[in-house]
Amino acid sequence: IAELVEALPSDTVSAPRNLSSSLRWKLDAIAEQHGGSVPLHGRLFSQWMHHAFPNECEQPRAPGMTEAPMTHTEWRAHRNTSSDVSKEVMQELADLAAKTEGLGCQDETCMLWTHEEELVSDIDLKMLGGPKAEQPQAQGQGLR
Repeated sequence: IAELVEALPSDTVSAPRNLSSSLRWKLDAIAEQHGGSVPLHGRLFSQWMHHAFPNECEQPRAPGMTEAPMTHTEWRAHRNTSSDVSKEVMQELADLAAKTEGLGCQDETCMLWTHEEELVSDIDLKMLGGPKAEQPQAQGQGLR
């Protein structure tokens, strides 16, 4: 998988390239968790792809964290708050963003990474012999 990804270009990532040792280690850890195989439709692989292609692959949510879509009115009622912000607050946030631009972490040691796996179905767990294979999973808890 790593060799294929190293050779895969995108609009923002040129190829061929060398994946960092941290990214390769995370791919190995995913395979180790699943008996030597990497489930391509799992949340961990999706997270790995996000770090390999951050502009093309979105960061997956942690299991159980996805909310149903809401209208603006529903969101305000659910949060018991307003989405209105004053021009002063917007300017403060823009100024802060300008000051901190480019100061972020430059390597994978500070990448957002969670170890919770979520597969499309429990059949995948059983086939891979993963540690959660015997635990029943709720319907509809897979990635899209």
